[in-house]
Amino acid sequence: MVLTSFLRRRSEDYINIGSMTGFYIDLIFSYFTKKQKPRRLLILSASGGGNSAGLSYSFYHYRKTIRQKFGIHIFMRNSNDLIAKLDDVKNTNAELILLSPPLRNDEGQIYPKAEIKDFVDKIDAAKLSKIIFFAPSDDPISPYFELLDKVKLFLTQFRFADEENYFREVKGANIFAEFISDFYKLDPIKENEFDYGMFGSIPDKKHLHKLAFIWSFSFWRRLITLQEKYKHSPINSERPIDVNCRFKEYSGWCRKHRLEVKRSIDALSDQYTCIATPHKIPENQYFEELKKSKILVSPFGWGAVCPKDFEAMIFECLLIKPSMDHLEMEPNVFIPFETYVPVKWDLSDLNEKIEYYLQHPEERQRIIQNAKKQYLKLNNVNTFEHILGNMILSFDQA
Repeated sequence: MVLTSFLRRRSEDYINIGSMTGFYIDLIFSYFTKKQKPRRLLILSASGGGNSAGLSYSFYHYRKTIRQKFGIHIFMRNSNDLIAKLDDVKNTNAELILLSPPLRNDEGQIYPKAEIKDFVDKIDAAKLSKIIFFAPSDDPISPYFELLDKVKLFLTQFRFADEENYFREVKGANIFAEFISDFYKLDPIKENEFDYGMFGSIPDKKHLHKLAFIWSFSFWRRLITLQEKYKHSPINSERPIDVNCRFKEYSGWCRKHRLEVKRSIDALSDQYTCIATPHKIPENQYFEELKKSKILVSPFGWGAVCPKDFEAMIFECLLIKPSMDHLEMEPNVFIPFETYVPVKWDLSDLNEKIEYYLQHPEERQRIIQNAKKQYLKLNNVNTFEHILGNMILSFDQA
């Protein structure tokens, strides 16, 4: 336990993970190889472009590091078919199974959580492998907390800063959705995308220690590729677009929030060059647009964090978004007024912050450069090893 707490450092303290991780990983590697023979890990991920496939990709991308540093051999199977996944389990000799369940089947229907539970029960009943569950949720709340007693670890991108948020039935299974309902007097009904039964559950406190960090969207497949392509590329200094906010409209409470963001930005369009629209453009065209933008406003979606946030850092836009003080994640590059500018959840200070940073380019550039520096420092193989090392220690001590 002492070693685990020793390793878990907060990135907002600006600890240089790159220079320290080698020492930590040697400690973990020594600890791990003395206790265990090489192990095989079967990763059952979803197919397609969702969170499950995007976040599980890091295991494949860093598979050589995982084998060399930790003695773990990776085998991946991507499918949205639970029956096919069961066949993979029956045919494997892996001691460990990491399950990142698909949200939908190949017909686009959301899997009832009872089906995912039944699937895990069948793996558990076979007693052939130990199960690590990777919840590919956009939010700390998960519909799968009742599986905690079946798994060795429950991996999550985010944790609540206030642990008590886990133990109440939050409207819509999302504390920001609850805020939207209360602030805008929006009925918390299914037609407005408030469905606790589908998206929420309450963990048993005795199993909460099984929650462990996995990397956030910063290690998503697309962002790994994007970072490697652009980290040394010169970025345009001429930026004729003052504010950029392209977004998917979604529905219900999320739509309400995003349209309020658009309404606020539109009010500035007489003074500044603003793009605030749900209209989608080709990816390459969007990246070129970011290179010409001073500020990127990133509204919340079903979760607080999205790939757009890291794209802002890569393309050197000032990131402005609702405050994320309610969350913890690893690595955490979201440091208020150092790497991003937080605004109130009711958006009452959004335009004030936009105008301030447009009128103070030196302060804007300071935060932009801090953000890119922190992003590049904390999103690389060293940080991956750091997070994976903590995961292994948590697993062996669970």
